[in-house]
Amino acid sequence: MEEEKDFKKKVDTMSKNWEKKGEEFGKKAEKKIEKSRIPKIIGYAIAVIINLVILWILSKLPDWDFKFLTENYIDVLSIVKLSLFVGIGGNVLLIIYNVFWFKRVIQIIMNIVSFIAALAIYRVFPFDFAAINQNWLTISLKIFLIVVMVGIAIGTIVEFVKLITSKKNQEEICG
Repeated sequence: MEEEKDFKKKVDTMSKNWEKKGEEFGKKAEKKIEKSRIPKIIGYAIAVIINLVILWILSKLPDWDFKFLTENYIDVLSIVKLSLFVGIGGNVLLIIYNVFWFKRVIQIIMNIVSFIAALAIYRVFPFDFAAINQNWLTISLKIFLIVVMVGIAIGTIVEFVKLITSKKNQEEICG
């Protein structure tokens, strides 16, 4: 009888210790998750603010009468604005819901729209740097746009591969 009571007491003590350790672990994990999420939220919020500022500047450029902007600027402005709005919306969604697979999908969508906007700028090229005697800027900006499009394409492929192959993604979807 005495041995049985001692055994139950030991098991009860061990159980309480494990319960306490489990609660401590859970609290630490929650804090770690929250700490790792805060910088991401700040990053997404900064991206939203930057996109809003760029959107405002691009909307005001025609009013500022820059000599190097052609009348074709208005033709690409709508697709560039769309790209910025998609970026703003995507970052807001990531502030609200940020799991691995969702982030990959949002990033792929933002990349595709950004690529289309960069391609539109490249094809229409609403700049005339000869008007300000800076012809070298034409070649430089075209090369820059090509590099941007290649970077976006590579980034999109990387995001897609991450989406398809990631074990973390499979765990989130399958449980």
